[in-house]
Amino acid sequence: MADYYGSCTGKAGAKYNLWLNVVQNYQSVEGNSSNVSVSLFLKRNDGQSSSAYNLNEWENSASITINGETKVWRNLEIDTRGNVTATLAQWTGDVYHNADGTLSLYVDGSFAMGNSNVSGGQVIASFTCTTIPRTSYMTLSASEVYFGGNVECNVYSASSEFSHSIKFQFGNTEGSLWLSEGITNGIFTLPLDWANQMPWSTSANVTVVLTTYYYGQYVGANSYSIKVVVPDTIDFKPTFDLVAEKLDNGVPSEWNVYLKGVSGIKLDIANLNLKYGAVVTSCEARVGNVTYNSVPSWFYLHDVGNVDVSVTVRDSRGFTCTIVSSVFVTDYHPPHLTVNSIKRCNSQGELSESGDYFLLDYNADVSGVDGKNQRLVSYRCGTSNDNLGDEIFINTSPAVIGNGVIIPSRSYTVRLCVYDSVYWWGVVIDRSVPSADIPFNIRRGGTGASFGCYSETDNELTVGWDLDVKGKLKTKELQLTLSENISNVTDFSKIRYYPCLDTCFINLGVINSIDIPANVGFIIGYTPVKPLDFAPLNAMTGEFKGGYAYVDLENNAIVFKSNEYVSKGAGIYINGFYTTRQEE
Repeated sequence: MADYYGSCTGKAGAKYNLWLNVVQNYQSVEGNSSNVSVSLFLKRNDGQSSSAYNLNEWENSASITINGETKVWRNLEIDTRGNVTATLAQWTGDVYHNADGTLSLYVDGSFAMGNSNVSGGQVIASFTCTTIPRTSYMTLSASEVYFGGNVECNVYSASSEFSHSIKFQFGNTEGSLWLSEGITNGIFTLPLDWANQMPWSTSANVTVVLTTYYYGQYVGANSYSIKVVVPDTIDFKPTFDLVAEKLDNGVPSEWNVYLKGVSGIKLDIANLNLKYGAVVTSCEARVGNVTYNSVPSWFYLHDVGNVDVSVTVRDSRGFTCTIVSSVFVTDYHPPHLTVNSIKRCNSQGELSESGDYFLLDYNADVSGVDGKNQRLVSYRCGTSNDNLGDEIFINTSPAVIGNGVIIPSRSYTVRLCVYDSVYWWGVVIDRSVPSADIPFNIRRGGTGASFGCYSETDNELTVGWDLDVKGKLKTKELQLTLSENISNVTDFSKIRYYPCLDTCFINLGVINSIDIPANVGFIIGYTPVKPLDFAPLNAMTGEFKGGYAYVDLENNAIVFKSNEYVSKGAGIYINGFYTTRQEE
């Protein structure tokens, strides 16, 4: 309720109050209306009882206009005598609000009075009705939902005549529901392909806007937000096929086996499927305890039995897919070869310093590989490393070798080799056999002499027995160092590689019969780059690995061992001397 005052006209107009009284009685939410009462009053303001009056109603009038519409116009008697409040006009009725529930009333109350010192007056008032709630609101079935999931929308409306639009806005896309008059429930399914807009995230916010209409006229809108989540399911995780290729590396393919230390495996993927805009961020290939962060990847197999192999793909959302398989690895070692002794004998194998044969006693072993592997043992014999005879195969030990052409007065080199079906380049041992025992010998022409053997070299004193020097041994010329002699090796056929497990052995055999002290240390390095020719160490680039060397007194050989497995095609450096694996 509110009172609004105006002014009166005439000689005595200032002595009178004119006012409007506006009352909001009640409202109808359904009808979007308010019931109001409006009254126009006149009263003398100085307390004098002798006030204006005109009882001739046809000379007087009063009106009430609301928002330009005249609600009341009447002729009336006007009498304010005796300090009376005169009611000039009254109206009670319904006024209708705007579609959004708001309403402002502009009220004009006026009167005219004839034959009086008060000729008339006017009151203009502005009255605001209480806003009627019109915009609907709603509840959502969940505050968080997966892509592909449903959201139930329950609308609470002020009127059954309202209709509603519900829009789901996400990035540059949107979806909507339309609820006609009287319908207050709807279900919206969040499309799976909306996830294309968030390839690097697993969650985001969706804006939901509820808009209310009254017979097509906009009433209002309310906004909501829900969290949408990419689920960790097969619909969104990457998928692929694991491709495992067996690398025989010299293993006969018909064996259809993996051999420890020889066989390899290549892991790759095929038919990669990334979901809804995701991209690959990493690929991990694993064999046993060895992992590479890329595909394809190549592995040597160093374990025995069932070995797990797997590939894991991770996408930009952090989702992974892992496929695990296994291969069975059969135990394998390269051939083992030991020369126990080489002695002169006759054709029957009876020991004789004057015999023209050798009695060879050796041990040669190869891995069985379930009966598939075959052992081959051969020898070559000659008066020097450069003059070895044809390769002859043998299969027993001890074996009588030499074909009856061995000369007692000459020393010989016997090269023994063991092969198998995998290790086809063979394990080689060179053994030197001195000439037959003789207390003392002078070379023909007197140009050489020897003790305990025959003299075979001009200008050289040879001692075939152990030499026990009690005092100082003096010489005018220094013997070449071991490293110098290795650097001077030009017969690369002497070099053999033994890729056993995680090591590489290089057996140089006998080098000009140099007396080599035990436990001599060396540095070994290798590079994965295979050069076109031999080159000095400082001309090569690559990664260098530590290693050491030792003297195998039993086999009269220098054996170099690296700290890590040296693969095919790798280069080997020994004190500035370079070579590559010969099978490559």
